[in-house]
Amino acid sequence: MIGARRIGKTDVSLHMALMLWDKYRRQTMWIREVLETFKMNNFQNDFLNDAYKFGWIHDQDEKHTWTCGNEGVRDPDGNLVIKFQSLSTYSSRRGPGHPDVDLMIFDEFIPEDRKYINAGLKGLMSLTKTVFSGRDGTRCICTSNFVALSNPYFAGFEIFPDPKQDVTVWHDKGVAVERCRGYRCAIAEDSEWNRTYKAAGYGDYADEEDDEMRRLIRKMPKGAKPDKWAVMIRGKWFRIYTTSNGTRIARLERNLNKNGIVMYVTDPRDLSDEVVMLPAIARMSIDNDIALGRMRYEDPNTLFAFVNLTYNI
Repeated sequence: MIGARRIGKTDVSLHMALMLWDKYRRQTMWIREVLETFKMNNFQNDFLNDAYKFGWIHDQDEKHTWTCGNEGVRDPDGNLVIKFQSLSTYSSRRGPGHPDVDLMIFDEFIPEDRKYINAGLKGLMSLTKTVFSGRDGTRCICTSNFVALSNPYFAGFEIFPDPKQDVTVWHDKGVAVERCRGYRCAIAEDSEWNRTYKAAGYGDYADEEDDEMRRLIRKMPKGAKPDKWAVMIRGKWFRIYTTSNGTRIARLERNLNKNGIVMYVTDPRDLSDEVVMLPAIARMSIDNDIALGRMRYEDPNTLFAFVNLTYNI
């Protein structure tokens, strides 16, 4: 679920988790990228505020009898209702399954600073495999403000939500993306604060037109010169071209002529007598082109491939 800030994405997820426990005694695993988030006093003190406010849980004798600590949320009887888990320590969950966990909530899966942990999608898939063990009826819901369509999770699945649809479904991948729009805005459009946010360039990215994806897709102009090497990413060959103004454009090469060019791969399993591993200096060159804003892509799937490369998905 992606959408504007403060429209209730986290609240609806918390409500689902509490109702799942109340009606069926089934647990939820709540995921954030790093463990330190769960240990912060302000996170623990505020996590259940809306649950009390909206009556999803109740006080006893005017005391907050539900607790939120490092492990998660416990009910008045001490039962662990919501388990906290960081993605950065996903390997700690390997081993025994968790038969009482039917729901995972990965909150803020697209960080606003866009500093993703390496192999985040791999970690998420590892957690689902360990915890759910392939059981039917289990779900993983990821929530975020609309920050960037070109994120390593969409890139890993090679999905791009249809801008005309509220919900885009990929049945073959078992994935759906809901664009939460048309809801009540947390801050009215004519609010004085919105003038301040606009002046500071601080927005919600609540419209796909605001996302950098639109600016990074570029048709290949005539006269662009290809590099003398190609790289295989996830079984497909890509080559980077340089335009007359210095812009770098990556292209999927469907009919690659391998004569006279160096062939790189990114997975050791693809090594052969004809190809070598992508050297660190070439990877650094790609990272520099991206960081300096020189890199463009001929289509979304090519962009996703290089996001995969950058974040080691």
